[in-house]
Amino acid sequence: MSSTPNFLDMSKPEYNNQYESILAIQFSSANSPDQYNFNNCLNCTWSEGNLYGNGDDFYLASQDLVNAFRTDANGLPYLDGAPDNRDVDRADFEGNIDPRLDFTVGCIGMPWRSHPYNEKWCRNLELYGQYSGKKPYPAPESPYVKPGIVPWGASSLNGLLIRYADVLLMKAEALIEQNKDLDEARELINEVRRKAARSVDATYAPIDCDPTVANYKVGEYPETGWNQEYARKAVRMERRLELAMEGLRWFDLVRWGEVVETMNSYYLSEGRIRPYYQTANLTSSEIYFPIPIDQVDNAGDIYK
Repeated sequence: MSSTPNFLDMSKPEYNNQYESILAIQFSSANSPDQYNFNNCLNCTWSEGNLYGNGDDFYLASQDLVNAFRTDANGLPYLDGAPDNRDVDRADFEGNIDPRLDFTVGCIGMPWRSHPYNEKWCRNLELYGQYSGKKPYPAPESPYVKPGIVPWGASSLNGLLIRYADVLLMKAEALIEQNKDLDEARELINEVRRKAARSVDATYAPIDCDPTVANYKVGEYPETGWNQEYARKAVRMERRLELAMEGLRWFDLVRWGEVVETMNSYYLSEGRIRPYYQTANLTSSEIYFPIPIDQVDNAGDIYK
């Protein structure tokens, strides 16, 4: 088992069951359309020219997430937030960026599977923003995407439930929480970051990164200053960046006991540009679904 040579390979059906794949839902475009991956169809971007058969452009990334992909002069993420607190705007942002941003979401002015991504790809740019999720969608020209047969970007791309980078970061997190083998944990995190660094290749088609526009820089964590507190911040940020838009963030925050604080901070931050978040609030009583009363009764004294 190893990481993919390029971050984009995870979005290519021809790499199903290779490299990152540990546990995956299997899909096929060879037989019945019922066997296509319809998992993310409603989330599919509109796409200028109806390339994907136009989805509903649900599940967009936030500005808060996009900002997290900023890196410093050493190519490391700002674990406590960038000092200038500036939003990333690809039209005029000159700082360093982790290239995984451009494999994760569509940004106006940057390529989407070699196509120019612009406001015509967005269902409602003013209301919801521009950051359509990219990971579940192969290039529209892929033979595994057939919008004339099944709409909304459906393809034979497997649905990855557990992938290699997730396991590396889970092991790193376990080592860090036990405060042992911190050097091994650092190497595991850096292995994930090396994949991001080598994914910037202007000759790699279809192109998602544009090194002529963006200042891509991904560095590795050094041994100096690597202690439990710093390592904990590093692995938690790495999970956010590497696994962004894959449906794991909420569960990570719950596990870390940070969900209420993080979500309410997010509502305040995102509310600057999305007014519908300004009155949002999360309380500790809303983290878990309640156990149904019938289950409590049937279980005797097991559940409280």
